[in-house]
Amino acid sequence: MSLCEVTPRSPVDGPRRQSEVMYQTHPRSFADSKSDGTGDLQGVLDPLAWLELGSMWLAPITISPIKDSDCDVSDYCDVDPAFGDLDLFDRLLAEAGRGDLVVVALVADDASSRHRRFIGALGGRSDHHRERYPWAEPDSDAEPPNNWVGTSAGPAWTSDEPSRQYCMVVNPPGRRRSHDCSRDGAIL
Repeated sequence: MSLCEVTPRSPVDGPRRQSEVMYQTHPRSFADSKSDGTGDLQGVLDPLAWLELGSMWLAPITISPIKDSDCDVSDYCDVDPAFGDLDLFDRLLAEAGRGDLVVVALVADDASSRHRRFIGALGGRSDHHRERYPWAEPDSDAEPPNNWVGTSAGPAWTSDEPSRQYCMVVNPPGRRRSHDCSRDGAIL
């Protein structure tokens, strides 16, 4: 199983969900079961017996180089080894899934520069993955196409020397997403 294949165990029924407690946790900072300085899924799993949750919302646990608070995803369908693995995630789902709802945050519009599709897009102007990212020609002075600022206060564009183009490093609204992980009926 991968994170791409997770489906709800039961339908979300409105009245029950409105009156229960949803627990939100960021596994990286919640509980560190391995004493390595990083919280993990085992740290989330251990207290489930006494938490009496109605549902749980996990911050992103996908593979990330962590340049943007776990939101720059390089693999949407696997658990970051810092948190554990898919087997541990399956155990968490089984333990929390006794009628409970588990929601895993999916950051669909922030693929990492290490994502396989972005790496493919860097392969040249004719690569089929290139259409998933906003590319532009430099201005007449070989500078970025405009002066837009990115989310981290730096420029919104980065130069790709081999193609002599600029790639926008923030995803504009409505842009085709770079993931292929969500499925109809899945709650990720």
